[in-house]
Amino acid sequence: MLRAGLLAILLVFLGCHSSAAPVLHCSSFRGVHVNGLLHKDFAENVNNACGNVFAALNDVDCPAFSFLMGSFGEEQHCLDIILASLGEREALVEIYATNGPCWRHGTCDVGDVLNSFNIPDVNEMIENEHPTAIAEFTKRYSEIADIAAKLPPTVHLVVSPGLEDQFSDKAFSKLIAFQERMLPNSISVRNPINSSELAGADVLEAHGIDQTCDDKTLIVSQDGEVTNDDSSFLARTNSCLASFLWRPEWQGRTRGVDGTLTEATESPRLRRMSFSKADALEVNKLLKQSAGNQ
Repeated sequence: MLRAGLLAILLVFLGCHSSAAPVLHCSSFRGVHVNGLLHKDFAENVNNACGNVFAALNDVDCPAFSFLMGSFGEEQHCLDIILASLGEREALVEIYATNGPCWRHGTCDVGDVLNSFNIPDVNEMIENEHPTAIAEFTKRYSEIADIAAKLPPTVHLVVSPGLEDQFSDKAFSKLIAFQERMLPNSISVRNPINSSELAGADVLEAHGIDQTCDDKTLIVSQDGEVTNDDSSFLARTNSCLASFLWRPEWQGRTRGVDGTLTEATESPRLRRMSFSKADALEVNKLLKQSAGNQ
């Protein structure tokens, strides 16, 4: 069962919805981390990539998926298909508002927030509420609000201001205050590289195949690492609010975070996305067998 603190958070979250909001039934959500879901290859269903994401989550209880805004594209056709496929199932969707690695590696491009700045500049602009930062984050959170408006009533929205962020605690706390105004019905999560502070977020998120959950870290993803033992990962993270399987191919990569020189320096929009039928069958079986199903 969920820890009491987490349950309280989610009950408050559900209370923000209309009186028709569902009662919380899922003790944890399991699914797939697909940063590039808004890439044109998923929108155009190249090699049935979108169809296979659909198949991976098909008939899974308490499903979840996560994706990154902007960096890979803005095409929402596949997203709409996945949302429609959920039916009346209780589910969780996590959206990363910004791309921390692109600031870290200097690869930000069209579609990324404050894409011509480095992370020290970004932090300073947020901390000082620079008009450019306010304008770009307002645009990004407005885009997320448009997605939130079309979520089925049984879908919980989790929003992270940044994928693997290096925000200062001060900058992050300002973003959370801003996010709460723009997306008052969302659960906020922090996915930091170099901090263990919530800085106003509801929960923390950790990445890697060996992660577990505790009183603050309640979302985990394999992001960046590959394992041959997904079953153990899912069993070990059974107490988490959400846990996500990850494959490099789903992000247009050939390997894990070490990747290749080209993958590390090119725009994600230039990658080719892949989500194979074999992955869909394997993932669907794993998720159905996992203890996250109720």
